[in-house]
Amino acid sequence: MAYITPETQYSQPSETLVDRVKTIMDELDQQEIISVGVSVNYPVDTMIRQLFPEAKRAVLYEAPLLILPKAEKQYDSTAATYNAVLDAAAISLPDDCIRVSDIICTGAGTQAVGAWAKPATELVSLQAQKAVRQAYKYARATAKNPGAAVVDGTIVYAFPYPKTIESDVAVYGTVKLHYVSNGTKYSDLGEKATDALCWNCAMRVYTAMGMPEMAAKCAEIYANTIK
Repeated sequence: MAYITPETQYSQPSETLVDRVKTIMDELDQQEIISVGVSVNYPVDTMIRQLFPEAKRAVLYEAPLLILPKAEKQYDSTAATYNAVLDAAAISLPDDCIRVSDIICTGAGTQAVGAWAKPATELVSLQAQKAVRQAYKYARATAKNPGAAVVDGTIVYAFPYPKTIESDVAVYGTVKLHYVSNGTKYSDLGEKATDALCWNCAMRVYTAMGMPEMAAKCAEIYANTIK
């Protein structure tokens, strides 16, 4: 899987995207809403551009992870802190992370000792049974069934944390975090996510125009799009 590089200075939606929203609004409303909007001094193009960031953020929060692009961040032993009680790597979530998709650990050392057989796809709380069991040596998660727990929405414990000894030095695996970034570019969104984005934006434009019935139609289509 290819991972995206989040942008730090957010770009504007392309003219193609703006036109796509205008087109679906025009097709949805038999009264030619784009013409109506202009005639009553609604700057439709400007409204669409202004509301696109809110629409994109909604899609990134609400759409299934499967249809969203992911960013990747890797944590070696200098970026992850070992927690001996939980046999876990403590990592800080990136500032641009709004949803975690999955976490996986590579094996430690040249022999890849303890490499996870599969990623952890669910973040539990430290009070959850899977996390509580980490305090007990013989009940801990294994590389075949790893786990992850989140604390205060900013720190994640990934367990178990693979380690080995090479030349009398402790060597740890690398934690790989895959997540949805608020720096996702419009151009990184796939077709289904882009379709949802446009319907969400159209809903917001109709709401701003004081047309709740049309906004409700767009909201319904948006909800069906991201199922």
